[in-house]
Amino acid sequence: MAQEIKVSVITCAYRDLGLFQEQMQGIADQAIKEVEWIVVDDRLAPECPNQRGYVLQGKDFPVLHVPPRRYSPDFAAASAWNTGLLHARGKLAYFMNEYVTLGPDTLAKHWRAYEMFGPKVIISGPLNPEPESGHGHSRHPERMLEGGIGEIVDDDLLGGWYWAGRNDSADLATAIACNGFDERCDGQHGGQDVEFARRMVTAGCRYLFVTDGEAFMHTYSGSKGGQGQKVGWNILYNSAKAGRTWAQNDWVIANERTKAAAAA
Repeated sequence: MAQEIKVSVITCAYRDLGLFQEQMQGIADQAIKEVEWIVVDDRLAPECPNQRGYVLQGKDFPVLHVPPRRYSPDFAAASAWNTGLLHARGKLAYFMNEYVTLGPDTLAKHWRAYEMFGPKVIISGPLNPEPESGHGHSRHPERMLEGGIGEIVDDDLLGGWYWAGRNDSADLATAIACNGFDERCDGQHGGQDVEFARRMVTAGCRYLFVTDGEAFMHTYSGSKGGQGQKVGWNILYNSAKAGRTWAQNDWVIANERTKAAAAA
């Protein structure tokens, strides 16, 4: 009988990687064991499938290593996140970029918040710098609930990099219903993730902050190859705030998951 998956860890990779083994060990060492890891790799091109020079082999958890559904001259962040959501099987989708490693109870703290206040939630946690890194993201919730869990209620803070796909999680069912990250925001700094957070809150999700569920941000090299579509993500953000949701192109995650299930 297949193990139940509680948390789907989704990683978008596009820079020079040096943390994959550490990330894998970090997931294996988590206090919660019902996890899977989905790595969506923009450099895993069809003509050069071994370009990375590494092989991802799961320890006590499943690992899926796939390309995004489409390629772009620069990293298609939103496309990659949506690919991860397409394959995810957990109740909670946890987003971990390739320059982030986990504390031993990071996922357990997110899952506990999800069990206490979910399922309609999005969750952030502190992202602290490693010693070699000069930057992190220290945030503080507006009001405390219980068990070290806070809540953000000020609508304007959603645009201030509180929820941005690094040490953050979301209810998978609601994420799919909201159709994932808006691909028209691709290439816009903070665009697809903050706009998606706004859409999730508009759909009824509470914004929680796990004060002690820390992850660690390492230094990294490289960056996006350039801007993607020149769209005003803030306009989409304000539209989502007003209650409108967006469907990227003609590709809807819920429909694609139904097709995949029917073909299985």
